[in-house]
Amino acid sequence: MAIHNTQEERLLMKLIDEMPMADEIKQGWCEQIKSNGLSEELAQEMHDKLSAHPEGETTFPNRARCMAQLANLTRRWRLTAQKQIGKHR
Repeated sequence: MAIHNTQEERLLMKLIDEMPMADEIKQGWCEQIKSNGLSEELAQEMHDKLSAHPEGETTFPNRARCMAQLANLTRRWRLTAQKQIGKHR
């Protein structure tokens, strides 16, 4: 069942489309976000995958920009989640 995605999650899905990754990986991440929302585990998986240097790879276009945007959107997502928890108390 699809959930209502936050603005940060929607922006993250756009960023994922720009990442120089295999289409299967990008589609899997986007599907997880669409159906369950972002999670700490998924955010860590994306960070690990972006920061890895695959064997034989010499360039990774936009790596620094993608990593900075991922970190920013993850931080914003956490703040939004904390605000939502605070409203329900």
